[in-house]
Amino acid sequence: MNATKTTAAPVENAPVLYTPENIMAIMHISRSSVYKLFSSEGFPSIKMGGILRIEKTAFEK
Repeated sequence: MNATKTTAAPVENAPVLYTPENIMAIMHISRSSVYKLFSSEGFPSIKMGGILRIEKTAFEK
């Protein structure tokens, strides 16, 4: 089997808000690790209804 390698898009082309999937690709971590990070105290995530996001500028700090 051939494994395909995926790469994250350059940060400068990134959207204003990151999704958990964006963070997974940028940090190369699992989905469960991303959700732990989003729920940790001090992590500047935004919850809109049931949707989690983080502002690009807050993530890059």
